[in-house]
Amino acid sequence: MRALFREIMVCSPADVAVVRQIAGQMAAERLFPAQRQAEIRLMATELAQNHLDHRTEHGLIRVSSLRIQEVPCLMLASVDQGPGLGDVDGLLAQKTGCPSTSGLGGGLASVRRLADRFSVCSQNEENIRYRCPGRETWQPGTIITAVSWPDYRPPQMLAGDQVDLAGIVSGRTENMPCGDGLFIDGDDRFIRVALVDSPGLGTGFQMTRDVGVRLREMDLVWPPDQLLERLSFALTAGASIKIIRFDRMQREVQCAGVGNIGIGLVVDGRLVLEAGWQPLGDPYHGSVELFRYPVEQYVSCLVHSDGLQPFERKEMERLLLVDTKNGQLPKCSLVLHSAFSMNRQHQDDVSICVWQWQNT
Repeated sequence: MRALFREIMVCSPADVAVVRQIAGQMAAERLFPAQRQAEIRLMATELAQNHLDHRTEHGLIRVSSLRIQEVPCLMLASVDQGPGLGDVDGLLAQKTGCPSTSGLGGGLASVRRLADRFSVCSQNEENIRYRCPGRETWQPGTIITAVSWPDYRPPQMLAGDQVDLAGIVSGRTENMPCGDGLFIDGDDRFIRVALVDSPGLGTGFQMTRDVGVRLREMDLVWPPDQLLERLSFALTAGASIKIIRFDRMQREVQCAGVGNIGIGLVVDGRLVLEAGWQPLGDPYHGSVELFRYPVEQYVSCLVHSDGLQPFERKEMERLLLVDTKNGQLPKCSLVLHSAFSMNRQHQDDVSICVWQWQNT
C-alpha cells in the first residue's frame, strides 16, 4: 500500500538523501511526469539541506499526498523548533544567507520558484508578516510548505484565488493501512469534503474505502445529512463521518456528522460551529442534524480525526480567523501544519483537512 505520509528527522547528510529518495518515490507512485519528479526531489533536497546548513532544532521534513478530484497533490513541509528566520524577504530573494551546499540551486528561493504554492511562517519577532497562525500556543520555530501538482495546475475547483484546501492523512505506522480517509470533490458550484474515521485502531481501512466508493457514486447536489443516511452501513458499525459542502451559487455552507471527529467552522469572522468528539462507542440512532450557514465574505473550516486532541475555542479562532491587517486568510498549508504539529498523537492514525473560501 502506498504511503500517504512520511516524516523524516534531518540530522545528517544521509537523512537528506533519504528525504530526496522518499519525495521522488512518492511523486513517481502518483504518476508525476519525470520533469516534475526531478523538481520535487530538488525542492525536498533544498529544504532538508537547510536543516543541516542552519543547524535547526528538531528539524524534520514531512512528505504527504492527497487526491483532489482524482488529481494527486504532493506537499513538502519543513518544520523546526529553532529561533525562527531572520531576513525572510532577503532569503527568498537570495540576498542573504549561505548558498545551497547541495549545489542544486538557491535554497528557499529555488523552492519558491519551483513550487505551485509556497508558504513560510516563522516565530521570529522581527517577521510580523511571517508569523504562524495560532502563534500564542504553537511552539517556537518555522514552517515552510511547498505544494506541487503534476502539470503545475490545481484541480478545477481550486482554480483562481477564491478557494484553498490542504489535507494530510497519517497512518499509525508507515506500513499499516490507515483507517482514516479524506474524500474531496467539487465542480464550478459545489465543494464537498468528507472525513472518515473507521473503527478498529487503524484496521478498518476497507470500510473507509467502501465509504469513499459510495461517496463517489453520490452526486454533489446531495446535502450532507442525506449522504450520511446512505452511509448508515458504516455508521452502525462504529465509523465516524463528517461531511462539509459549500454551495458557491447560493453562498451557503452545510455540514453534518456522526462520531468523534472534530470540526471548527468560521463564517464571516465568527466561529459558528465547534463540534465533534462524541464518546467512542456512542451509538448511531439513525438521525443526523444538518447545519446551514449563509456566507457573505468568507468561510474557513478545520476538520480532524481523533488522532488530534480537540482544539480550544480560542485556538480554533486563531487558526481560522481572517488576518485583520491585510484582509487575507492564512495559507491553508500553514494552518494545517501548525495544527498538526501542536497535538499529534504518534500512536494513532490521523486525518486533518483545512478548507477555505474568500469572496474576492
